[in-house]
Amino acid sequence: MTSERRRFFRIDSEIAVNVEPLTSDESPTLESLEKQRPRAFGLLADIHDIAREAEVALRQIQARDSAVADFCRSIDKRLELLTRFVAVNALSDPVPQRVVSLSGNGMRFFSEQSLQPGQAVRIEMLLPDLGAAILCYGEVVDCKTVDGGFQIALTFTVIREADRDAIVRHVLAKESERLRLLRHQNKQGESV
Repeated sequence: MTSERRRFFRIDSEIAVNVEPLTSDESPTLESLEKQRPRAFGLLADIHDIAREAEVALRQIQARDSAVADFCRSIDKRLELLTRFVAVNALSDPVPQRVVSLSGNGMRFFSEQSLQPGQAVRIEMLLPDLGAAILCYGEVVDCKTVDGGFQIALTFTVIREADRDAIVRHVLAKESERLRLLRHQNKQGESV
């Protein structure tokens, strides 16, 4: 048993992620992160923040006029689809989605390339359910040889707090989804 407890909940999730080693002349600082951050990532973050702020107003509208609230939700769904399209195209090197073990502190994933523990990396990821594109830096903490490749674990060393919050929201949403599915399966099993 370890003496250190995890700071964040961890789940397996299918996301688009691109991890590249930093060169020796690249500095993993918040300042360099902001300079490298594509404009589309900032736009996506702003859209997501606006949508979260609008949820409160939408609940108030729902209490007064459900037809107007339904109309607002349909507009929001269209904007969400456009946001996801922009997010997919915002990655510098679009990659297929893959399953990663993700938390607000780091991730573990399979790679065909080895990375050295202690190595600094640049991470781009897309959380499809939120339409959030995240750029951060990390450090490889473990690299194990597995069938056909490597199991790599890394921690996020330089990440905007808003991006960490988005990861945590994604993890909680996925866990809630998993628990709902489990309850539904249990109910179906009881009725058989």
